[in-house]
Amino acid sequence: MAEIPDVRPDQVWADNDKRSAGRRVRVVEIDGTHAVVVQVDARGVVDSRMRERRSRIRLDRFRPTSTGYRLVTGASPAPRPLGDRRTRMPWKTLLHWADNGTTIVDGRVYHLVKHQGDADDKGRPDPVETWYLHDDDGGRPADMRCSFTLGGDKRVARRLAELLLVDQWDRVYGRWAPDGGELWKSPAGEVRPLTELLRGEHRVPA
Repeated sequence: MAEIPDVRPDQVWADNDKRSAGRRVRVVEIDGTHAVVVQVDARGVVDSRMRERRSRIRLDRFRPTSTGYRLVTGASPAPRPLGDRRTRMPWKTLLHWADNGTTIVDGRVYHLVKHQGDADDKGRPDPVETWYLHDDDGGRPADMRCSFTLGGDKRVARRLAELLLVDQWDRVYGRWAPDGGELWKSPAGEVRPLTELLRGEHRVPA
């Protein structure tokens, strides 16, 4: 059996297919046998003038063949999973999540729901299901979501929801951390890599 390529989030890969010359994608997350990617420009940045569209690519296509992909920018060493005891986690969650995926912040009920994203201009649905926050509508999730996608990992999605709802940090668009990952901004204007926030480093007293 062929070895599965070492594909990691935040890597940038170039499409080797001559029909897609110049196309580059950034890996957002690994979902089983596929990588969820977003198209980026030559700098590895999502064009802020266009709506971010995600797609899925089989992991075995990330090889430098004529129809595969070649690695352009590598990711920093993969962080340990959130549940890894060796990972430095200096804080505990401030939210309680019910079994039905709801939480309450300042008296307001939110639902964490996994579903497909928006359809494209031709009405084709986004094939990737990821987690989103929704307001409450009489005990059920409201039709309109109130967050961008929080990814396909439920544990990470809950952490991102807490960053949004409790810490009130928000994603920075059009800019990336030195390692190619996301940047987020605090209410006071402090900008930090998302990897630091997921480890809880923003809650450690200076």
